[in-house]
Amino acid sequence: MQRKRRLQIIEYYNKLSSVYEKLYGEEQVAKYRVISRRVSPRGRIGDFGCGTGLYLVELARNRNVEMVVGIDASIGMLSKAKEKKNEAVELIAGDICLLPLRPNSLDFAYSITVIDDAETLYTFLNEVKDVLRSGILVLGVLRKSLLSSENIEKIVNDCGFKISCRMDVPTVKDIILVCREENE
Repeated sequence: MQRKRRLQIIEYYNKLSSVYEKLYGEEQVAKYRVISRRVSPRGRIGDFGCGTGLYLVELARNRNVEMVVGIDASIGMLSKAKEKKNEAVELIAGDICLLPLRPNSLDFAYSITVIDDAETLYTFLNEVKDVLRSGILVLGVLRKSLLSSENIEKIVNDCGFKISCRMDVPTVKDIILVCREENE
């Protein structure tokens, strides 16, 4: 994605941050419920594009979760997430396509309603592959309207991941994919 477009998106979310949960909170929580029924996170978790932190706190409450790192490019969204933060949550301003994390530092990664184009998905998956410990679960959520299922699956496979679970729930606007590195 071009730099100008990225900066426009960041500015959009900075402005939206004060009303984001009022506008989209219920929709996002519905996605988290679907995910939580099927995925049991453990260890060190990355929430990439964490926004206002709606899911961060839920993840951090899980007794199998050591810590949650939330990364978002919008300072406005991160300031809202900071209001919810507890000792198990760390927040970082950063780009999901250039993750400011050490290799092999996470056990799980989440990105919910963040990626909406092929270029970003490809770059993101390669970044995530670097920061995840080998063979560990990745969860990606992609908007149905902007990427075809076939294109998503091809990019996921090209980046060395295998889709182990696909959740296409009619009441949720996103396709939810659970992926593993192929070599595992």
